Amino acid sequence: MKVCAVVGFPLGAMDRHAKGAETRHAVEAGADEIDMVINVGALKSGNVKLVEEDIRWVVRSTRQKTIVKVIIEAALLNDDEKILAWEPAPV
Repeated sequence: MKVCAVVGFPLGAMDRHAKGAETRHAVEAGADEIDMVINVGALKSGNVKLVEEDIRWVVRSTRQKTIVKVIIEAALLNDDEKILAWEPAPV
């Protein structure tokens, strides 16, 4: 059985350093997967750069084999925001 931990609940609004610390603690405590909540406020205000940096920070805070999933809280987003959340970041 795999262990999954959620970080950034409920709106993903905390500082990325706090979210990273929460992620590291969960992984050190045995989490195999991390479900992170997207920064809803940043997405709704169009600050995609902050959203992307937040996701990267959480991924970097895990071990290489830890799965990271991003929760977008679709009920709080309009259709355009949902599409924005799903668009891949430019490389």
